[in-house]
Amino acid sequence: MKPILITLIALLFSSCANSDEYNQFYKTFKNYKEANARNKSWFPDLIQKDAFNIQSQSRLSKLSSFSKFGIKNTKQYEELLDSNKYTKLHKIEFIKKSEAFKSIRPNWFPKTDSIITFSQEMFFKKERTCILLNKKDKVILAITSN
Repeated sequence: MKPILITLIALLFSSCANSDEYNQFYKTFKNYKEANARNKSWFPDLIQKDAFNIQSQSRLSKLSSFSKFGIKNTKQYEELLDSNKYTKLHKIEFIKKSEAFKSIRPNWFPKTDSIITFSQEMFFKKERTCILLNKKDKVILAITSN
């Protein structure tokens, strides 16, 4: 009985250690749209109807979130990001943000050496969120943090 109790206590403590990691995945925009507003708050506010494979990993303790989603119409996102709501950002600033949180960066989010080799990309910032539009792969990546 004692070994079982010790095992249960150990499992409880180990599960609490990673309890603030919150993962979300929506196959389609429709699935994402049906999520509650609190869940959607971890994503950048630029997700449009053509988005798919929408995913996020957030950590409340670090006030951070990594997001990624596929897009079909890159022109639509270019126009949105070129609007006055977003500020252009240099690639190095996005890389610095990614590196600052590399210990908690999800496996599905590209590492720095991959980001360096991207071509046809655009970088933007809005408030606490850095955004990468990869036009070649038709993907948007975002990092939100304090």
